Amino acid sequence: MKKILSIAIFALMLLSGRSFAQTNLSWTIKDDIANGGLKTKTEINSAFSGFSNQNEAIAFYQKLRSNPDVASCEDLGKDANGNYNAKIKMKEMHNKQYYVALALKYGITSITANGVTKAPREWLEKNK
Repeated sequence: MKKILSIAIFALMLLSGRSFAQTNLSWTIKDDIANGGLKTKTEINSAFSGFSNQNEAIAFYQKLRSNPDVASCEDLGKDANGNYNAKIKMKEMHNKQYYVALALKYGITSITANGVTKAPREWLEKNK
């Protein structure tokens, strides 16, 4: 019994360690989204960085694909800067608040759009 319990605890430690591995996940939106451009798009060209290996990126894309609002998430591979590129296609158009909530749900700590990098909640603040 002790052997089974120690194996179970060890497995739980490994699994919990992997779930917290992504600490500085960043989302770069490559499209120009000035003046409410997100409200008119269902397809977003993106890059994600902060993964320690390709398996983390694959797991992240799988979680994103499982979202009921996401029609598809095409993995475009890793670029020379270490960013994992993706084309995300939504089933319908959404506003900025939706994408901020999505980023928070998936543990994204910063979003870059139109050359400006901010924390997800900062994108909702006016005049900042």
